[in-house]
Amino acid sequence: MDFVFKEKLGSNFYADCYIATSRKSATTSAQQKPYQQASPQRNPSPRTKKQDESICRVKVIKPQFIDSAMKNYLVQQLSYMKQLNIDDIHIPELIETDGSLILKSIITEQQTLSYYIETHNTLTIKQTLELGIDLCQCLEARHTKNWVHKSIKPNNITYSATTRTVLLLDDLGIITPNQFSRLISDPAYCRDSLPYYSPEQCGRIRRDVDYRSDLYSLGCVLYRCLTGQPVFVSENAQRIIHSHLAEMPDSVRQHRPNS
Repeated sequence: MDFVFKEKLGSNFYADCYIATSRKSATTSAQQKPYQQASPQRNPSPRTKKQDESICRVKVIKPQFIDSAMKNYLVQQLSYMKQLNIDDIHIPELIETDGSLILKSIITEQQTLSYYIETHNTLTIKQTLELGIDLCQCLEARHTKNWVHKSIKPNNITYSATTRTVLLLDDLGIITPNQFSRLISDPAYCRDSLPYYSPEQCGRIRRDVDYRSDLYSLGCVLYRCLTGQPVFVSENAQRIIHSHLAEMPDSVRQHRPNS
């Protein structure tokens, strides 16, 4: 199977994540690599899907973390997700090719919520309420089966305002407190992930991460939908973490005074 990367969604300690198109390897020329990266597109253009081509989210495990322990962990987590039998969950496919480990999730929309907000600035109040209801239903299905998402953020949500299609993409996290301390120095992680973390996910308080973390993160996502910016903004990761722990965000009315 071949991948052509269309948009980079982000990176974390152990993987890079992309929106991509996938094609069956039977249609691939001998010179083509198992996966290749096109020029990054922050504005993915609409396209007609070929019969053997699909849009997917691809998470590529970084080479230094590929070993039997990583593979076994991913297999176990995917098996657990299948056993939960959650109605609307899209379970990734684990692909091993040419020494690479790839998690592939088929999606129906190429556009992420993050991209939509970047191009439209905000959602309307009606759109935000509808999105919030849809995401609450997604979380209810997961929480009922004791599955905590732990990564609610605009890059993990695909969204179409035209069809009102919403898809919550599930993740397999392998972040330890030690790794987290290294991640917060990454500008992309500070910009795309940390603003949506709950206080207990920031590693500064000793509390379990449970369903309430997802609800906190959902609130952060809806705040950005209404205001066009994250609930807390800073280039300093420690400042964002402190804000999650000790500060109140600006009122939405300050950003939408006429709404």
